[in-house]
Amino acid sequence: MKMKNIANQQEIKFLVDSMLGRLAKWLRIFGYDTTYVACSKDSFLILTARKENRILLTRNTHLIKKRNI
Repeated sequence: MKMKNIANQQEIKFLVDSMLGRLAKWLRIFGYDTTYVACSKDSFLILTARKENRILLTRNTHLIKKRNI
């Protein structure tokens, strides 16, 4: 059962923006595939997350409110 959880953990990939640097560090410590991006352009974050099939994590409320994310 533990092996299955480890395999699922490796399938989840995150894209973390500059507002959540500490979270990015902890996700990496726990073994998640996490990319930290210092760029704050909304379009870049969205396109990168889609292209790399990553879950975008942000505190940017304007970005969260956009449609088609």
